[in-house]
Amino acid sequence: DIQRIQDKIADLADKRDSLNELLNQIYTQMNEIGRDISFNERAYQKLSLEIKAKEIEIKIMGIESSINNYKNYISQKELGLDRMEGKINAYNYSYQINNIKADNSIRDNVDTLNITYEENELYTMQIRFEAMQLSRGEITEEQRNENYNMLQNKVQENDAYIQTLNDDISSLRRKQIEKQIAFRYSQGLISKET
Repeated sequence: DIQRIQDKIADLADKRDSLNELLNQIYTQMNEIGRDISFNERAYQKLSLEIKAKEIEIKIMGIESSINNYKNYISQKELGLDRMEGKINAYNYSYQINNIKADNSIRDNVDTLNITYEENELYTMQIRFEAMQLSRGEITEEQRNENYNMLQNKVQENDAYIQTLNDDISSLRRKQIEKQIAFRYSQGLISKET
């Protein structure tokens, strides 16, 4: 089971590396935008590439989050093997499993939070890009307004989600600290007063 998950991690790492190569190519293209074109054309080309780069960065962040979740799964399996082999007792096993799960939930929420912030930045860039497209006659006023409203709604939904994630992270961390203190006390590592 652990080997199967390690293979999945390796596949995801390959995808991440491919996306990183693509990202580097986009950054190279950005640096190669000529100075011989107008300021507006240069700004248009640069923002177009920045949007592509941001989309790839968000995909990479999602892959990194999946890799971390798989690594957490492996840690739980390895702990289970230690328990089966008698290397740790049932109480320590239970505490460590809960702690690993809490760490994973917190990190998962932080990853989602960071991705959500990046999505908001992407939507803001897309709004600016569509204003440029409108001024160039590439889209109509109606198309631009429709897309603007859709992107603004996405930003507002993300803002509400960000607040929820922040609350969840605080709550999960508080519970984890309470359990860590209770475990230390039960093991005689700290006094009741402490």
